[in-house]
Amino acid sequence: MMNAKKRLRILLLAVSAGALFWLLSFRGSAVQFSELAVTAAQFDQLRSQYADTEKNLINGIWFGEEELFFDPVSDTYYYSLPEGDPDAFDPQVRIRSQYRNVSIAVLEGNMTRDSIAQDAVTEMIAYDGSVSRIYHLKCTTLPLLNISTENSEEISESAVPMELTLFDNRRGAPNRVTCSDGYIHVRGGTTKVFPKLGYRISLTQVSLGENKRPNDISLLGMRKDDDWILYAGYNDQEKIRNVFSSNLWQYSCAVDNKKKVNTGMEYRYLELFVNNRYWGLYAIGYPIDEKQLNFDADSYDTALFKKVSWALESDFVPGSAVMQGYRLASAADPQKEELITRKWDLLIDYYENLTANVYDNEMLYKGIDIDNAVDAYLFFNLIQGSDNVDNARIKNVYLAVERSADRIMALYCPWDMDMSWGNYWSHGGKNLTVPYGWSAAENCYLGSGYFGQLCSNQDPEIWNYVYEKYEELRRTAWSDENIAKLLDEYEEDIFSSGAYLRDSERWPEGTYADNAQGLDVFRKYVADRLAVMDSYYKKSVPATHISP
Repeated sequence: MMNAKKRLRILLLAVSAGALFWLLSFRGSAVQFSELAVTAAQFDQLRSQYADTEKNLINGIWFGEEELFFDPVSDTYYYSLPEGDPDAFDPQVRIRSQYRNVSIAVLEGNMTRDSIAQDAVTEMIAYDGSVSRIYHLKCTTLPLLNISTENSEEISESAVPMELTLFDNRRGAPNRVTCSDGYIHVRGGTTKVFPKLGYRISLTQVSLGENKRPNDISLLGMRKDDDWILYAGYNDQEKIRNVFSSNLWQYSCAVDNKKKVNTGMEYRYLELFVNNRYWGLYAIGYPIDEKQLNFDADSYDTALFKKVSWALESDFVPGSAVMQGYRLASAADPQKEELITRKWDLLIDYYENLTANVYDNEMLYKGIDIDNAVDAYLFFNLIQGSDNVDNARIKNVYLAVERSADRIMALYCPWDMDMSWGNYWSHGGKNLTVPYGWSAAENCYLGSGYFGQLCSNQDPEIWNYVYEKYEELRRTAWSDENIAKLLDEYEEDIFSSGAYLRDSERWPEGTYADNAQGLDVFRKYVADRLAVMDSYYKKSVPATHISP
């Protein structure tokens, strides 16, 4: 057998050889981006001096400590400018190449905020000996995410293995690069017919015993989780509705309940690559689950349900094992038949109790958390959640149901709010959507369940809750200033990053507005809608005026 000293010499030799290759692969010392800039005449001279080649002369480009994402289909490098970095617009540049004398030059290599917003393409030429190759550079102010699979065509509704690489450009990000193994599959309902698809990813890691287990990590400053959603926004003309609405609930109403549990979720914008090919503007977020509600998946007394259709709860057939239109969203083991049955019984008992106490307001109040219910009523009306509430019906809403000693109570958890702020589904509209098909004066009521019955009963206290809650929200989270601040941030993300133009180029059949207008039209619609709400929820208005 090989002795220890000999093994050590071989190991050191291998490490030295590897280090030598690495050093040789970087050509020249780092230089500032501005030092690579040449005039158009100089660029053309380089092109005429060197013959075009199909050889890949560059194996990687670093701006500062950031290795740029590369799309080989378009020969384009993507640079995510780190927030707050004084050298972000003129970073140090290093290249890696398998060839000995590769140099690069950049045509008019200045980066500006205006050029980024206009998705300007910077041409770069790499040259070595007698040959050259043209590359392109695009800049963004958003984080970048690459999902690597065996084949992008294999991503379907069945989960396939993937590797995730996220570059986080946010100011103060604890880790610039996050990597993880995991699985990815297509998600969504009607949106699965679109070419730009939404995805769900589950992150995994290998334990010491070589077993895969969930990899709970924080992405872009959000909570630690292993389960994430990539939202596409293909049929939203400004790519804002679901993100803005979800985050507005999260920042204003999500924990406004007696137990202070989180009934919402949030999103962050990024640009997605699939197998290194540019895929477009997406938003990443986490799904609503039992963890955030402090529910025990194995408890008979708690359960999370998702309403997936417009079926009426009043159509419930006594003796049924499940409620039509609902899906159990619990993490409970599906093989535990008694547990699953008991969780369904919880929802059935909840609605049977409503039916048995239609005119008993005291009992009706026990079926809801009043702050959560009033928040949901006002919120869905504000955003015109036409795919969430329709008077006596709900859809795309989670119900978190819990049994205690004296009652069964449910919390509303809003979800999937792309059809809002004037947009609604229609088979006659482009991509099944009618943009601004509603006026800002249209109202959209949550009139179902225990809260709806209290409204129908004209409970003397319910409208005081509504009026006072609306005034409080308008003074705080829903103030004109706070709403404007949120919209400013999203306009920066969607339009000033250049991602909106890149997305429209990548998916030209999607629904888009005028890039030059940014969020101007949406801002006005939001302002008009708030003005309608202000008038609607004045205390001087009779209660019957707003009764669903």
